[in-house]
Amino acid sequence: MSSIVENSRDGVVIQDIHANILWANPSWCNMFGWSLEEVVGKNPLSFVIPEPERPTPEDVDEFHYDLDSGFLDEYELVRNIRKDGKELWTALSFSHQISENGEDRIVVFCRDVTENVEREEQLKKSTEIAAFRADHDALTSVANRGKFNRFFRETRAASLESGQQFGLLHIDLDHFKSINDTYGHAAGDAVIVKAADRMRAVIGTNGLLARTGGDEFVIVRPNVDGFDMLRTLSEQIIRQVCAPISWEGRTLRIGASVGVALSTPQINDDATMIQNADVALYEAKEMGRGQVACYDREMDRSHFDKTRLASELMEALETDQLDVFLQPQYSLIAKAVTGFEALIRWNHPTKGLLLPKDFLNTATEVGVIEDIDRFAASRALAALKMLNTAGNKGLQIAVNVSSHSIAQTGYLDFMKWEADQHGLETDRIVVEVLESTFFSETDNRAENAIQALSKAGFRVELDDFGTGYAGLSHLGRLRVDGVKIDKSMVNGLANNVTNQIIVQAMVGLCSDLGLQVIAVGVTNRDDAMMLRQFGCINIQGTGISEPMPINEVENWLKTNDMNAVLGIPEKNTTQYQRVVS
Repeated sequence: MSSIVENSRDGVVIQDIHANILWANPSWCNMFGWSLEEVVGKNPLSFVIPEPERPTPEDVDEFHYDLDSGFLDEYELVRNIRKDGKELWTALSFSHQISENGEDRIVVFCRDVTENVEREEQLKKSTEIAAFRADHDALTSVANRGKFNRFFRETRAASLESGQQFGLLHIDLDHFKSINDTYGHAAGDAVIVKAADRMRAVIGTNGLLARTGGDEFVIVRPNVDGFDMLRTLSEQIIRQVCAPISWEGRTLRIGASVGVALSTPQINDDATMIQNADVALYEAKEMGRGQVACYDREMDRSHFDKTRLASELMEALETDQLDVFLQPQYSLIAKAVTGFEALIRWNHPTKGLLLPKDFLNTATEVGVIEDIDRFAASRALAALKMLNTAGNKGLQIAVNVSSHSIAQTGYLDFMKWEADQHGLETDRIVVEVLESTFFSETDNRAENAIQALSKAGFRVELDDFGTGYAGLSHLGRLRVDGVKIDKSMVNGLANNVTNQIIVQAMVGLCSDLGLQVIAVGVTNRDDAMMLRQFGCINIQGTGISEPMPINEVENWLKTNDMNAVLGIPEKNTTQYQRVVS
């Protein structure tokens, strides 16, 4: 018997055509309180149905499954009874199989839905279950989309008649996908139910809460005085949803973003207000999630611009508008270039050269960030092969990867394939990840991917080190080779005593841990010399060179005197202050 079936949290029973039990998994036995030995050979109709509803012994003896009745395509909701007399509700589904002996077998899948049924019964009060289900979400028991649409139209009609405004909140649960991916759909369902319960408690009877999608909810709030009231309500919802959720001995955490729209006399159709709330929700996510955004007309232009940018980005991938620039990394001791960081650029047909900050967030939202990461890595490795062929040996190439891409199961194989295709040793390839990539309490896929990359010989560095919220405390457990101190800590270091203390401590700690340190954003000699004094000898920044197209790199290496790097007079350093990476 498959271990998956044996260990399933749902009950599974195998019966013959007369419903006599041939086998049941442990979950089914635990659900009903009977041992397998006690039930084998018996028809469950004779002992799991409450007595008032239980078939007569004669009916049980005569029972057989009618394979043509259509029951295999249906779900059944059944009231059952345990061995100890306690009642429970189960949802049943059926599958037909043929045994090795050619005999019919019926597989019954059984899920305990007692809590859901009890919740429905409490909410529906005296109404029939069927009528209740027509208006409510099956998982959470809050209103479904159909009831929301009716309530919204009724509220809008009442608002037009009374002149009293009403509000619409569009709520999206943040980080919900990571719960599903890490702990499974049972955990995801538990989180959805708890979030719905908490939101329902906040609004009480002053409005309607509806579930309109997997992790999306809407609230219609009649009789409001303006955005202030709706913002306060939204902030209460976020606080409640963000509270820890206990599930099977684990603590799960999610967040929420809220887009808010307010009715006005100028909004003369339902779709416009719903769209306004959607646009506001998009803006809330852009603000960093866990935020409230109230719709205003300026958002329409912003949303239009972002939507157009997303469309143009999709086209850019198809028409080869993306490119990779290289920025050199320099050793203050060897006075030589040790490698390059590959930086993605977009040659936009009308806006010119765009930097990552101008389009990577959009790339993530529209689902093309993995394509961009892989394009950049492939182009970077090809550039390193070109430099090697030209006689520039011993260089390394650093590529950036998003948390989304690195968590994909095929990323390691992709990098190994690219290294092999270009004839490169993996220890010449550096994978740079933001330190915040790792610090999820619910998803360790990125961290596992880094361990696998390191095991395969790739070098791994934490980028933007010093800006994350827990980098130092996690260095001990992460299998990385180095860190890149963020330019915000480096630029102007010679004149910033606080940053000097922090950077010196960072360099010392990394040295003790055997990690290489690269300081990013070096623009002048004074900052570089102070870094060297602290023990940081590897630097990167516009003081060495701005990022350059790949086809200019070889000539730059030939024509620049590496001994003269950062030898510019201090009075001229301002021309190097432009940050381009």
